[in-house]
Amino acid sequence: LTISRKICPVLAGSSFTNVGVQPLMESVIKFLPNPNEKLSSFSLINKKGEIINFNDKNETLIALAFKVI
Repeated sequence: LTISRKICPVLAGSSFTNVGVQPLMESVIKFLPNPNEKLSSFSLINKKGEIINFNDKNETLIALAFKVI
């Protein structure tokens, strides 16, 4: 369902008090697709407003990482 974008799992926790970290990590494995299950094609819009199209032939890594201090 996450691949078809029908659901978006939401979890809450705090790494500071170590509450909810383990369920979050388990949910990443359970709910998110592995690299072999990626969408066949999709588009993103970058900060410049340009549309970037991705397909099976494009091996570009797309990742979002963040840290809250």
